[in-house]
Amino acid sequence: MFQFVAINPGSDPEPIRRSNGMLRTLKTGKKAGRFAAIMSAKTGRKVQPRRFAMDDWRKREQARFADGIYQTLPWAAEGWWLSLIKTPPCKDHFAHISAKHPGRVAYTENDGKGMADIQTPLKAGRYLKRFAGKVLSETVIASLSARFSAQYESNMLQFAETREDIRDVYERGPASCMSSKVEVYASRPVHPAEAYASGELAIAYLERDGRVTARALVRKSNKEIGRMYGDADRLRSLLNADGYVAHSARNLIGAKLLKIVHRKGGFVMPFIDNLYRVVDCGTHFEISDGQERDRERARKVMCADSTSGLIGDFKNSNDVQCIACDEYVDADSVVSDVSGNGYWCSDCVEHQCARCSRASAFGNDFFDVVVSGGDTASWCRICAANYALRTQDRGLVEARAWRDLGHTAYCYACDQRWLDRAAFSCARLQLTPCTAVVGTAPATPPQPGTAAAAPTTRRVLRTLGYVPCDDGERCDICYRDEIEI
Repeated sequence: MFQFVAINPGSDPEPIRRSNGMLRTLKTGKKAGRFAAIMSAKTGRKVQPRRFAMDDWRKREQARFADGIYQTLPWAAEGWWLSLIKTPPCKDHFAHISAKHPGRVAYTENDGKGMADIQTPLKAGRYLKRFAGKVLSETVIASLSARFSAQYESNMLQFAETREDIRDVYERGPASCMSSKVEVYASRPVHPAEAYASGELAIAYLERDGRVTARALVRKSNKEIGRMYGDADRLRSLLNADGYVAHSARNLIGAKLLKIVHRKGGFVMPFIDNLYRVVDCGTHFEISDGQERDRERARKVMCADSTSGLIGDFKNSNDVQCIACDEYVDADSVVSDVSGNGYWCSDCVEHQCARCSRASAFGNDFFDVVVSGGDTASWCRICAANYALRTQDRGLVEARAWRDLGHTAYCYACDQRWLDRAAFSCARLQLTPCTAVVGTAPATPPQPGTAAAAPTTRRVLRTLGYVPCDDGERCDICYRDEIEI
C-alpha cells in the first residue's frame, strides 16, 4: 500500500488527501509512481509515493496513549471494558476523551479513517449504547453517561429565582404539564410557575445551545430538591456536588409561594407534583400535603392539582388578547377587528378605535371615501380596498358611484393607465374593452379567457356582483394581489 506526500522545502512532508479528507492511496508501486508524476506536474510541487503499512496507524494511535496525547476513558480499568477492547470493533477504536469536542468520546471508525488520522466524536451515552449495549443495561449506561458528562462537559449549574427567569426556564423545556407557553394557561398573561418566585424556592437547571436540558424545584434554605425533569442524573450529580441532598417531594412542605390574584378571580398556581395541596396563609401560600394538624390551617388548605394555572373561585370563561394593548380580556367584553383577525378590548375601543361607516366594524386604519351624493365617509382599509376606486381628482371614490360623479377611475391591473369612463379598457395590456361592466352586470358571469372577462379587474367585477374566473383557471389580471391603498 502506498500513500503520497508533497515535499515542501523547510517543512514536514504534507500528506495528499482526497476531497473527503481520506488519504490518497494506491496498492501497487507502478501505479503509485505514475500518479506521483502526474500530481507533481499538475501542482508544481514534488510529490512522492511512500510505502504505508496497514498497521502503522494503529501503532500511532497506541503511542498517543503512552505519550499522554490521548486521555483514557473513565471506565478504562473496568472489567467489562477490558473485555470489549480485546475484540473488534472496539479493539481498533482507540477510544479516548475528545480534546476538540469537550464532553465527547473520540474513536477511529475504520481503517480508512485510521490511515487518514480522522477520529469521530460521539456522546458517551450514544457510544456505549452502540458498542456496549449487549453487556451493559440501560440504567448502567445512563449512569456512566451522566458521570462522564458531569466530569468532562462544560456544565454550569444555574438557578432561576425571579418571575421572569423562572418563566423563561419553564418555557424552554424539558417537557411537562407546566412547560408550555403562557398563552396555553387560564392564568395568562401570568405563567403558573411564576408563583415559585417567593425568595425561598428556586429552579435549578442546565442549559445547552439555548435549550434547558434539565430542571428541578429546589429549596435553598435547607438545600433540598423536589422533582427533577430532563437529564436528572446529570442534574442530581451537580446538585449533590453543590451540597443539595437527595430529592423528595416532601422536602418542599412548608415552602412559600407567591400569592398572585388573577383578574378572573382565584389565584395563579402551578401543578404541585406529588403533594397537590397548598395552604392559604393570607399574604402567601405554603406547600402542604393536606395533613394539617392545626384546625385553622386545615380549613385553608386548597387543591393545587390543576394544570390550568388557576385555583380558587374564578370565572371559567374564554378570554382573548387585545391586538392593541396585548392584555387578555373576557371574550364577552371585546369587539372584533374589521379584518376579522383580532379583537379590541373596551378601553382600546374607546381611545384608539373608530367605527367604519360602511361595515359598522371597528378598526384604527381609516380613509376618507367620496360616496354617492358627493358626501365623504370614513371607511376602514378593507372596505376601501374592496369597494372604492382611486381617482385622479378626488382621491378615493365609492366604486358604484364614480361614474355618476364624473370621475376617471384607475386601472388596478397595471397600476399605470387611466381607464376610459365609457369602457373599462387598458391600452397597456392591449385588452378588448368590456362593455358588460359599464352597464348592468350580466346574469351569467363571463367565462375565463373571454374578451368580456379579460379587461376587467377583480375588484370591479366583485363590486358588480360576480367574479371573473373560476379557481380552475385564472387569468393574469384576476390572479394579482389587491393593490395597497
